[in-house]
Amino acid sequence: MVTKIYFDVDVCKAKNLSISTAFYLLSVYFGKHINSKEELNKCCAKGYVVYYNYNEGNPLKVELTEAGLKLVEELILDSEFKPTTAEGIRFEELATALRELYPEGKKAGTNYYWRDSHGVIVKKLKALVKKYGNCFTNEQAIEATRKYVNSFNGNFQYMQLLKYFISKNVIKGGEVEEQSQLLSYIENANQPECDTQQKIDWDIELR
Repeated sequence: MVTKIYFDVDVCKAKNLSISTAFYLLSVYFGKHINSKEELNKCCAKGYVVYYNYNEGNPLKVELTEAGLKLVEELILDSEFKPTTAEGIRFEELATALRELYPEGKKAGTNYYWRDSHGVIVKKLKALVKKYGNCFTNEQAIEATRKYVNSFNGNFQYMQLLKYFISKNVIKGGEVEEQSQLLSYIENANQPECDTQQKIDWDIELR
């Protein structure tokens, strides 16, 4: 759970969001939706939220749709790491560099692109830093990614997509846990490589 967020009015304007709608969506995101029929109807019409069960004319449960969740997360991340600032530009440049290290096209047997879109990778990197802090440099991330890709020697069957290499939710013991191979490679940069079978088993678990 995010404990501190930044809210930038200019980011709202860029996303064609009124301040009231932005606050309403944020309230739903944090599970404490504001009781506003006007904003509820507006957000439903735009496909940002859905609601269930009415009690005396008020919805008992309001949830973000996938589009709504994407919008709120972008609002939070872009407000803190504005694309026009030095820090925002850093993520843009890093996303470009990491995508260039990955193969082009789709992963064999899937409909998923190895690199995904530039915007998705920027968002993944911002979210990682938002959660864990600014704990790596661009150079460290690039080197870790290069090392990871090269470790497969051109046989990419068990390699993770770039977005999942950066971070991925996995289920362990019935609970969802976020893991990052990128951070793991960065933090263990000076450790010897594991053998091939160990690496393959690890990647199978996290795909």
